[in-house]
Amino acid sequence: MLNEIGMAAFEESVRSQIEEERSSRGMTESSLGKLAFPHVADARRKVQSIRKGQGAGENRKPQQLRGTDILNLCEAVGLSWKKVFDQAIKHAERVQEEARLTAIR
Repeated sequence: MLNEIGMAAFEESVRSQIEEERSSRGMTESSLGKLAFPHVADARRKVQSIRKGQGAGENRKPQQLRGTDILNLCEAVGLSWKKVFDQAIKHAERVQEEARLTAIR
């Protein structure tokens, strides 16, 4: 089970994998948004909120990812959501365990 640290690491890993693939394909936020969220009026802004968040300074935090957002984003960049989830869970468990070990030292 993931705690707050693990959940943050999971989302960080998902974002990183999607961003790496988006970048390698030369895809803009706008084109990704149109593919992943065709039902959203300002799809580029939705992608930006997921990637970088809204607001300024300390208040700027990425939007929490929903499962369906992950599915749409993965499909839009040509990634298998199962592989993305698998890698993200492994990363999250590793980060969470490192934090636990650091806390007990």
